[in-house]
Amino acid sequence: MITLKNKLGISYFIHAIVLCYLITSLYAENNLPYIEEYRLKNGLRVLIAPNYDNPVVYINVYINASKLDDYENQIGISTDAFDAMDQGTSKYPSNNHIRDKLFSLGSDDGRFKRFHLNFVHGTIQDYFLKEDLNEGLELISEILIHPTYPIWLKKFLSSIVFATSPKTSLIRSKQLLYKHNVHQYANIYHHIHPKPIASKKKLLKWHHNFITPENITIMVSGDVNAIYVKKMVDKYFGDWQPSNKIPEKRNYSINLNDKTGIKLRFIHVENNKDAQIDIVKWAPSTSDKRLYAGILARDVFGAHGFSSRLKNIHSKFEYYGELHSSLRKHPTIPSIQIRGIIQYEGLSRLYNELKSEFKILSNNSITESELEYAKKAKINYYNNRLHNPRQLSTFIQDNYNLNGYSLDEISNKWNYIQSVTLEEINDVAVKMFDPNNFMMVVVGNKDSCATFLEQFENVEYYEHTEELRESASSP
Repeated sequence: MITLKNKLGISYFIHAIVLCYLITSLYAENNLPYIEEYRLKNGLRVLIAPNYDNPVVYINVYINASKLDDYENQIGISTDAFDAMDQGTSKYPSNNHIRDKLFSLGSDDGRFKRFHLNFVHGTIQDYFLKEDLNEGLELISEILIHPTYPIWLKKFLSSIVFATSPKTSLIRSKQLLYKHNVHQYANIYHHIHPKPIASKKKLLKWHHNFITPENITIMVSGDVNAIYVKKMVDKYFGDWQPSNKIPEKRNYSINLNDKTGIKLRFIHVENNKDAQIDIVKWAPSTSDKRLYAGILARDVFGAHGFSSRLKNIHSKFEYYGELHSSLRKHPTIPSIQIRGIIQYEGLSRLYNELKSEFKILSNNSITESELEYAKKAKINYYNNRLHNPRQLSTFIQDNYNLNGYSLDEISNKWNYIQSVTLEEINDVAVKMFDPNNFMMVVVGNKDSCATFLEQFENVEYYEHTEELRESASSP
């Protein structure tokens, strides 16, 4: 006979089982290690990810400001202002003082592991020993909050290096490709040649407008105590006053639409040994529901690490030079790029191979096995980001700051990848790899590329010495 007491015991047991199942399911879906997040009163976001496998700490500062935040009448001001932040601060009067401080904290070259501004964000990153976390945060706070922009030679010297570098140099040609493709694709201007250094007043104004606590996420990962990290972050960043109003992001119109066709821009460089080619095509952004199908479609076409279709094309040229693709997911300028270095006699053949593959991809040719392989590779990539403090912080920061500041969304990336269907990946591939709709920049010697150029009716010609022309990128 079952008594009331027994019934209650059975009921509690069933509830316990259900509760354990729910908790287990919850944590099974959370693919990330433990990460604590909070905000200071001034708007600065903080992520803390303890990892006690190694006695080191990695600090990753994500700044929601980029080269896209130039003022319209001051092209390049963002780069100038960011690059000069570590040239001197209130406490460290010169770059030499900052270098000495980094050496004292274990740096092998007196520089941060990463101090960079691109078209998406700015970042300052470095490793520190656990006992040096306090001083590491203090140094970074000085650079972010109290740069003095002293008279500096870095920009001047780098401009001389570029101006005097051989016209056949790989650095010069890659910079030409880089600047021309974003200008052609989205009317984004950057000077091809050295320009006057911005005044201290202008640098300080840009810094005041964009390097603000509301624009920053600091992630501290590794052998850390969360309570101590919070105390140090509040000590060095808590009194930083927020901006009254962050300037609105500039809007860039994408020149590539469904009716653009194929547009070629050619930059003549007299003595280039090889031709360099850069094809830019549409891709879904982080705000597009087709994002994960697009990520996998790009991987099938040209990801590193397995036998992609792009790798198969490269094998036909005995892997000469370079041939790779990259995906920009930023909402402002989402695109897929295919970049290669090829001998002049192989340029037309490479172009035709690529265009032929575009045509194949736009005709529902991605197979179930390719999709499954791409899924496994991407999930392995995500999994491998989780254990190394540097890789974890980069993975989290790059996603967290573009998805509305959600760790849950990052944890769901595994499920999003797994849920992509064959129909979805082929549907997005039709648009991504349209064989008759893309923009292309080629750098090389005009005479050596004559046969290649003959197949195009309208070619936009540049000399490598020319600045970007304002009307050139109109669709």
